[in-house]
Amino acid sequence: MKEKITSKAIYDSAALSGLCLGGICVVVYLIKLAFGAWESCPTFLSSLVNIILWLAQFLGCIYVMRYFMLKMAAQFEDVTSSHSFKQGLIAACLSALIVAVLQLFNALFVVSPEVLHQAINEALGQMEGLLDSNTRSAINSIISKLPQITFFSQLIWCAIYGTVLAAILSRNIPAKDPFAQFKNTEE
Repeated sequence: MKEKITSKAIYDSAALSGLCLGGICVVVYLIKLAFGAWESCPTFLSSLVNIILWLAQFLGCIYVMRYFMLKMAAQFEDVTSSHSFKQGLIAACLSALIVAVLQLFNALFVVSPEVLHQAINEALGQMEGLLDSNTRSAINSIISKLPQITFFSQLIWCAIYGTVLAAILSRNIPAKDPFAQFKNTEE
């Protein structure tokens, strides 16, 4: 006989799901980082690999979230769509935190500040006539805050994506029987 669903069970399932979702993103990031280190890689191949990795990450996250929602629905009794949504929402927030920390690590330790400043100065040089001194000084003041901006923007983006995904997937988990009210209780 199945156990009744509890908040602890939802949080346990969400924690494992969130770690797996964040793990997918970390693995894809590490593959991209390793592939980016290959300097003689043709541009076409690099673009193709990035598209394939993005697609794998996108579909993998959908599959993992759905898998853990279905697993929770099969494991416990009286699971409703709201339980599935709560599990998906918590998993999304946990994985968003993992991905945001990864992006913060990337901004602080992987991307060289000199290279970042050089790229921004080149971009500003191309827009020389379009920017006044106030805009240029505002952009220069933002450069030191880019790791924090990256962290929070990635956290918000991933949380929104995960929440929408949880809302879509939880609508039919567990599966609803439209004829349940017509079934005889003796059957």
